[in-house]
Amino acid sequence: MGASIRAWVHINPNLILFTFLPPLLFESSFAIEIHQFKKCFVQMVLLAGPGVVISTFSIGTAIHFFFPYDWEWKISLLLGGLLSATDPVAVVALLKELGANKKLNTIIEGESLMNDGCSSCLLANAL
Repeated sequence: MGASIRAWVHINPNLILFTFLPPLLFESSFAIEIHQFKKCFVQMVLLAGPGVVISTFSIGTAIHFFFPYDWEWKISLLLGGLLSATDPVAVVALLKELGANKKLNTIIEGESLMNDGCSSCLLANAL
């Protein structure tokens, strides 16, 4: 193992979580339109909150039972939480280019923002 890889092995995961995630969440929340956000809040919460939890447990269960590794539930659910968070940057860019409805853009961006927040809470609790 190289010296640069050994340095990353012992890094505190909370440092990465609390260093890189806040600027990304701030940029996304700063760019969203507040009036559209208020109109679409219920749809975004339903997609992000229960959606992330259901997706995390579904993916984690599939990983636990179908992967050939002998991982504990905690590791399987951690990977499920990492994989369940969506990043719709390309989708939002394509929708803007095609001139899609602002409400649809806001729901997708807001759901992603809340999704990142929910998944980071799940990951912080798992670590």
